[in-house]
Amino acid sequence: MHATSLENFSDSLREYRQSLLVGSQSPLTPMQQYLETQLEYERVRGLAQAGDKDAMQRLNSVASTFLQASQRMYASSAEYVQDFNEVTTDVSNVANYADTQASIADRTLAALETQFSTMVDISQNTRNTVVALTGLGTELTNALAEYTRTIELSLGNYAEQVATVVAVPQAPAPTPVAPAGFTLAAQDWYAPPDYSSIGAAMGAAFEMGGIRKYATGGVVSQMTPFVHSGGLGIMGEAGPEAIMPLQRMPGGQLGVALSGDMQQQLARLNQQVAELTQVVANGAVMNAQATDRNTEAVVAAVGDSAESTVYQNRLNNRTRVV
Repeated sequence: MHATSLENFSDSLREYRQSLLVGSQSPLTPMQQYLETQLEYERVRGLAQAGDKDAMQRLNSVASTFLQASQRMYASSAEYVQDFNEVTTDVSNVANYADTQASIADRTLAALETQFSTMVDISQNTRNTVVALTGLGTELTNALAEYTRTIELSLGNYAEQVATVVAVPQAPAPTPVAPAGFTLAAQDWYAPPDYSSIGAAMGAAFEMGGIRKYATGGVVSQMTPFVHSGGLGIMGEAGPEAIMPLQRMPGGQLGVALSGDMQQQLARLNQQVAELTQVVANGAVMNAQATDRNTEAVVAAVGDSAESTVYQNRLNNRTRVV
């Protein structure tokens, strides 16, 4: 059985015993009934003055029973008047105590309501912060993706520009014209000039015993003559120049392909951007979820505590003694 039910049962039995002792069926003398009711009144009064809610509620009936026994014992004598004044004073004191406790409960309720309202505002501000952080993560993700696309486009444009500068038109070789009175055999139509006797005081693209090959590219650091379809040319006259082999691009145009190192660096950059984007997105989602859970738990705890305290105070402290 619940403790409250046991207490109620005990109080009920005590009241019934008291009614038997002071009722018409009681074998006690008026003096004995007076003393019995006086003891019960003093016991309940002490509990009521200590703030016991049940005692406050029972004080009226116990005081009335005590005054009835006093009147039967003393009629309208000074002893009865003394008991009457004592009861009225005690009841007033308990009533004032109840009013004070009710005022304290009202102030506590107002403070709890203010605290609860503040927690609701904090919860809303937290949610707004989470939304802002989520939006920031999205903006950062988009910015990183845009930065990656810009790098790819820049590298692509650079390759196309280099291809445009380096590419050499495939012009047909000039057809030799025979002097008057002479003819040229087919094998004499074009023969590369012999540059083996050219001096190289300023540096040239020759190796010991032959011509240096640049099939895989290279750098010319000094003024160097070279042969092209229209005759002779000079490179490196204004500073170091690069020789880069051309390749057919996916669109069919000639261009310079990225080296293996640059491709690897670009791939690593793309991977790092993707990983950073995922970390930012996951972090924003986890922070949002954790903040929502914490905020809801705090608001629920404060709400439950406030509601429980408010109703308990109202029940305990707003009891009025009539």
